[in-house]
Amino acid sequence: KFGGPLPRSYLEHSLSLTKRILRRARELGMTPVLPGFSGHVPDEFVTLFKNETFSRLPHWSGFPREFTALSFVEPSSALYVRLGARFVEIQREIFGTDHFYAVDQFNENDPPSGSDDYLAQCGRAQFQALKQGDAEAVWVMQGWLFVFHQRFWAPDRVKAYLGGVPDDRMLVLDLISEATPAYT
Repeated sequence: KFGGPLPRSYLEHSLSLTKRILRRARELGMTPVLPGFSGHVPDEFVTLFKNETFSRLPHWSGFPREFTALSFVEPSSALYVRLGARFVEIQREIFGTDHFYAVDQFNENDPPSGSDDYLAQCGRAQFQALKQGDAEAVWVMQGWLFVFHQRFWAPDRVKAYLGGVPDDRMLVLDLISEATPAYT
């Protein structure tokens, strides 16, 4: 579909380069933020894990649905926490950790449900996955989704989504405050 798969040499070079970048960043006193699992998976997971619950996120920014409407492991599924924790564990084995993990579950995509209970479940499952993979995990996310979809992300929904995460284990980056101050 997209000219793949990538050659093994590309993957090996990317791995080596990532290790070098992380090592140098740490030498310079920087604290790297590694990715965490956000629930987005290839469609094949739906077939492989027939007893789990999946939803399909809406297509993104006018691009064709076949390229952007991703399968999403529902946070109510035990698979969500299991995959998320294992993703962090493997990544820690390969790259080490500074305990910060970037995860944007719904950046520019509305969740499948807007109920406070559903959003609270999403936030709790996300943090639980990170914490199981790294007991000292801090969830780092962009606050952009709260600005981009203000009509969806009313204050009560933001509180439901983030309310189950201890304040000292969450970092929300306000990346558009120079143009649209949201958290002053």
